[in-house]
Amino acid sequence: MDDAILVPTGHHIIVEVEKPDERTASGLYVPIASRDRKMNEGQVSKIIAVGPQAWNAFADGLPWAKVGDRVLCIKHAGVALESNPMLRIMNDEDVLAVLEPGPEV
Repeated sequence: MDDAILVPTGHHIIVEVEKPDERTASGLYVPIASRDRKMNEGQVSKIIAVGPQAWNAFADGLPWAKVGDRVLCIKHAGVALESNPMLRIMNDEDVLAVLEPGPEV
């Protein structure tokens, strides 16, 4: 895709998929099986772009997520870019939940 800028069309959004942590906070390596299990729960991603018609087909048409939000998406939803497989273009309805920051422990 050279140096092209991706702009989602219609009801599509672009997200950057987060990789599961390879180490714990204390520095221990997380086994691959545990990382795979975490990825099977869904795909945690950050919204980086939103198409002009996103969420307009639902109820009141108000967006339930915005650029910069961390969201839980359907695993393997959308299309991964060959140039950057961590970027995915998907439908707005593939967002299952917005991840709100929790209290610091």
